[in-house]
Amino acid sequence: MLYFLTLSLLLHSPAEWAAHRVSFLERALQHAGAGESRERVSLTIPNSPYAGPARSPSSRSPAAAAAAAAARSPHLSPADAFALPPASELGGGGASSSAGGGGRRRASSGDATFDACRPMIIFVALVDRLQGVLKGDRPWHAAPPAAAAPSAAAVAAAAAGGSGAAAAPDEAWVAALKERLHRHDLAVLKELDGLLKTYEGWLELGDFDAWWAELGFRPERPLAELVGLGLRRVSL
Repeated sequence: MLYFLTLSLLLHSPAEWAAHRVSFLERALQHAGAGESRERVSLTIPNSPYAGPARSPSSRSPAAAAAAAAARSPHLSPADAFALPPASELGGGGASSSAGGGGRRRASSGDATFDACRPMIIFVALVDRLQGVLKGDRPWHAAPPAAAAPSAAAVAAAAAGGSGAAAAPDEAWVAALKERLHRHDLAVLKELDGLLKTYEGWLELGDFDAWWAELGFRPERPLAELVGLGLRRVSL
């Protein structure tokens, strides 16, 4: 899902993104609803058909596994080979996010569904803002003239070649994107710096309504249906 969202920056015109971004948001929410179950499935270690007594995961006790890990890392003792860092270092506990330095962490909202969906909503929001930075109207970048329509001769030549339609000329947004990155790179970088500050503010948004207001669009289907559909797909 993240791959297709990123790819849309290269494939979708501004009009196409505006037409499909709600669908992208809904698919992202479905993906978020399935995320927890998918992670649990991916962490399951399948039994190898060739597993003998020495290879089978179930035949090794935790003590033996810890001793093997300590042997691979001499600076670790068997007792702390698999020890986890304190919860404060893992970002647990929700509100205790700013203590002890490190990067800025988002606090838990208390809504498990929102906390599961928030990373995907943030990703969609970043792609939406990047669409504007790279392709949106800006006062410092005049829109290029519209591409000329293909001539009748070009249409006839394409039809004679068996394609049935004339090859589409380079779309205006592609030319505008190339020109913006080539001639207005400093202005683009300045907007990207502002986007980073916007992202930091997004971490404070604590519910779906605040996010829909920030995005300017929202899913058309009920949220419970989208999240539940993602969970059902993983369970199949």
